[in-house]
Amino acid sequence: MSDPIADLPTEAAPIPDAEPSPAGRKTTGKRGPARIIVRKKKPGPKKGKYNAKGQHFEGFWFASTAELVRYKQLLELQEQGLIDTLRCQVKFGVALNGQHMFNYIADFEYRVLDELGREQRSVIEDVKGMVMPIYKMKRKMVEAMHGIKIIEIPAKEVAQWAGRIP
Repeated sequence: MSDPIADLPTEAAPIPDAEPSPAGRKTTGKRGPARIIVRKKKPGPKKGKYNAKGQHFEGFWFASTAELVRYKQLLELQEQGLIDTLRCQVKFGVALNGQHMFNYIADFEYRVLDELGREQRSVIEDVKGMVMPIYKMKRKMVEAMHGIKIIEIPAKEVAQWAGRIP
């Protein structure tokens, strides 16, 4: 009588009849043990949450097309001398009782200048396609902790903000 353990193959043989399942999980063929089919990611630009299409521009990553459009608008305002020190992806930490809770990352921060080139105020902007409840809570906490006001620009209205400073 033969040993059933010794008769088992040491490596899984390819299963020609096996088709990948829709979820890319375990599949079995007509013969042989199950194997795992791993789907490869499609090449191309990475999609963000809520189908936003991110893009690289001048060494920065913008999570959506609307965010990139606003950045270009702000660059024009900076060239005109209306704003200064434009920064992207500005991080604000939030702590409670000395315990770090989270970081809020605003899309843009810049200084608004008067006609003599003096700073009038600092502006923090966030371009939003969808305003989720967690964002509202984080925004309120950041505003309270840092004493700032975050300007929200709806993604659908970005074109209307050309040449505007809040």
